[in-house]
Amino acid sequence: MDLLTAQAQELRLSATLEINELVQARLAHGKDVVHLGFGEATFPIHESVLEAHSKASKNTSYMPVAGLMKLREVCLSPY
Repeated sequence: MDLLTAQAQELRLSATLEINELVQARLAHGKDVVHLGFGEATFPIHESVLEAHSKASKNTSYMPVAGLMKLREVCLSPY
């Protein structure tokens, strides 16, 4: 007796987790890897990014549905 439905048996590993597994396998074989998969940066985070993250993480309210006006203006400024 199968524990999973036919549809569930067809599910694949998420692409992000698959990348993480490939990276771990390469690292285990002594390969140099710049990991750009989920949550695993292999390079230092710039101080300005850390500061911006620290400030932003203190805001726990929902953002406007249309996005932040300042960000929208900056995105449109080249146009």
